[in-house]
Amino acid sequence: MQWTTFSRIYGPLQLLCLLSIVGGGMSEQGEQAAVAHKHAFANNLYKAVAEEHRKDGQTKNLIMSPLSLEIVLSAAGMGARGRTQEQISAAIGLPFDLETMRGRYAPILSGLESDAIKLRVATHMFVQEKFDLKQNFVNGSREVFMCGVGEVDYIAKPEEALSTINGWVNEKTEGLIKELLTSDDITLDTRLVLANAIYFKGKWAQPFEKERTRKDKFNLLDGTQVDVDMMYVEKRFRYGYIQDLKAEVLELPYEGDKLSMVILLPFADSSIFELESKVSSPDFDLSELLANHTYKQEVTVYLPKFKLELKTDLEEVLAKMGMAHMFTDNADFSGITDVPPGLKVGKVVQKAFIEVSEEGTEAAASTVMMMMKPASEIIYQRAPKIFIVDHPFIFYLAGSVDCNIVFIATCVGQVGMHSM
Repeated sequence: MQWTTFSRIYGPLQLLCLLSIVGGGMSEQGEQAAVAHKHAFANNLYKAVAEEHRKDGQTKNLIMSPLSLEIVLSAAGMGARGRTQEQISAAIGLPFDLETMRGRYAPILSGLESDAIKLRVATHMFVQEKFDLKQNFVNGSREVFMCGVGEVDYIAKPEEALSTINGWVNEKTEGLIKELLTSDDITLDTRLVLANAIYFKGKWAQPFEKERTRKDKFNLLDGTQVDVDMMYVEKRFRYGYIQDLKAEVLELPYEGDKLSMVILLPFADSSIFELESKVSSPDFDLSELLANHTYKQEVTVYLPKFKLELKTDLEEVLAKMGMAHMFTDNADFSGITDVPPGLKVGKVVQKAFIEVSEEGTEAAASTVMMMMKPASEIIYQRAPKIFIVDHPFIFYLAGSVDCNIVFIATCVGQVGMHSM
């Protein structure tokens, strides 16, 4: 693989087979809700995914896109009713009125575009030919999410429908995600696929010095070490030494200062699992941490090039987050269609891939919903700080001002520290 101007993050590639056809300008209150929910949903998702992957003693890398999943769930929630909508609303932390939804997502969907950075978010519905959607749902989805609508034929031409959806995802992610769905995902019961794609490409504000990259050791959880390509940069960054977290915090901004990567590195006498537990608590606030517990200072940074990949079934995760009702035959998505007998959630899968090196980051996330018949204390050090990422760590890709969390990841390093 050749690397030129940018490093790459291909991920999370999320397949959300969510809804199935069952056979048989913002108010003050809305603004407060939008601010309050941002980190709670991401934290709860992180906790549920981590618990799912740690319950059998597994020690694997984790990566997820809370933002992509949230957009798809919000779009579905606008068409949900009763208990189904109440559970989705509670999990996301927002009411599903148009004013609140517009206030939450309009700044995100407007994206960013410059020579140094691109952030694009796209949403689209692929509906079965002659399958009626409620016009209010279509109009609301278009107004809030700029969601387009196109017809396909899942019954007579499933391969063509599959190609259409994958082609849209491939286009919206600039070729980073070429095949989101497989033929096993399209059935005679499929009626609607709601797809979301996020594409990000940005240069570091302070690039790592490529000529200073050298071989070094990364410590794995089992006490062994692996060789890595360790990158180097020495500049002024926001840095914090947080006793309550038992971790160091470093913010690496991208050009334009709209987005940044935030790295949380546990102290030597702590563990990545203890840190996971703390940052996935409902009251952990990344923006508050950066604003009140970090300061700009000279920092010498050593960060390995790394690659992570993960595929996760999310049915149990979403159920644990309080959204179990949408998976049952009693689910109510009657705000989407009047076609009997109704809608429920089917299969939920997420796949993610990320790769990082010296010059910047390129990222893509895609989420689809398929509708079918169901059966602390701060220590500020004035001297130059050395920040060496040589053991498992957590990182975020988030907005530098609003802290919208696009990606969360835990890198334990057992697969993916590599040379390029």
